Amino acid sequence: MSCIRNGVSKLNHDLFKNHVTEEPSCRCGHAEETAFHYFFECLRYTVYRDVMFNKIIGIGRDVHLNIDT
Repeated sequence: MSCIRNGVSKLNHDLFKNHVTEEPSCRCGHAEETAFHYFFECLRYTVYRDVMFNKIIGIGRDVHLNIDT
């Protein structure tokens, strides 16, 4: 995650920006493989994204705060 935040990930947008690849495009056909595209838009990762979001939602349901002190 820190690589993505620092702009040195293996995403094509970062590789292009750092002069490692010739194009920033995603293999799905999107113009740029940015972190936002990777996490929220890319059709190649829809199933994985749905699993991740469902787990996050599940964590929220399992949290029981006891505010009675």
